Amino acid sequence: MLKKSTVIGNLSYILIYLMSLFLLSNSANASTTNLSNNAYLITNFYQQNQQQCTSINCKALLKKVKKYAKWGVPSANITIATAYLTGDGLSYNPKLAAQHLKNAQNHGSLRAIWMLSYLYQNGLGVDQNSKKAQQLFSLAIKKKYPPALFQKALKQLQNQATKNKHLPEVEKLLTTAAQLYFKPAQYLLAKLYQQGNFVKINPLAAASLYKRLSFTEYKDSSKQLTNILKTNNHSQAMESSLAKITQNKVIMFNNTVTSASSSDNFEKTLTTKIKELASNVRFNGAPFYWKAKNYKCLSGSFLCDTPTTLSELYSFIPTSL
Repeated sequence: MLKKSTVIGNLSYILIYLMSLFLLSNSANASTTNLSNNAYLITNFYQQNQQQCTSINCKALLKKVKKYAKWGVPSANITIATAYLTGDGLSYNPKLAAQHLKNAQNHGSLRAIWMLSYLYQNGLGVDQNSKKAQQLFSLAIKKKYPPALFQKALKQLQNQATKNKHLPEVEKLLTTAAQLYFKPAQYLLAKLYQQGNFVKINPLAAASLYKRLSFTEYKDSSKQLTNILKTNNHSQAMESSLAKITQNKVIMFNNTVTSASSSDNFEKTLTTKIKELASNVRFNGAPFYWKAKNYKCLSGSFLCDTPTTLSELYSFIPTSL
């Protein structure tokens, strides 16, 4: 039986999971009238685990979010699409999910492009089309959508037999995603620099990345930063640089991990989304027209709509597939 859980495992778990996103379920000549094996499993799982939005307050909140979606606001369309894809709040309906994602895509959402690539690959709500899926994924890469960059880097790492080989493209992909403040990329890149796997060992670069992450207590970033400082084989110049990096650091390691969960209350999600929409969107009265105050595609930014946790990012996919 499929189990829906939070996507915060070790690297090998994430690698195996992400690789499943683009495995071909059928040949290119398979009939588009039949669901792929993955699509069948996903559909069956979510149909059996639907949770409807039934309270008066929840329905009122949902109506407000749908209003923003009709205006063409990408974030609202993705919220509705995710609900349709998971059966969490709305009846499971991948076709309606695909429609909302296409609406978000038409209004510039990179996250929608990335999610649609998954739907086309697996034939969820759309005719299965591996070529279209790859085109969308490549577009997300071209537009520098952080999760797409991260996913491509992980796929390349998974195909390597040795950790000693330098992979400049992987380093570039992770660096770009890290510069866009995507925390999973920052953390993985720090690990690689710290251990010298697939890149040239660079304690200074690792420490710098861990420091950024430590202020939000991301995973064990504070602990890893401390480990780098305790290493005794640093040169005098390195010690001086490390001291500058950590001189203002006051966050201590905390074992508490906070992340989004697929079991989060749908009504709470809607409430948070409406507050976000109200503070970021101005509607001028014309149908399907909106303006966002924040325009840069940075992790967590409104227009880019990039979640900061893997669990939220992949909330629409059963983790065991």
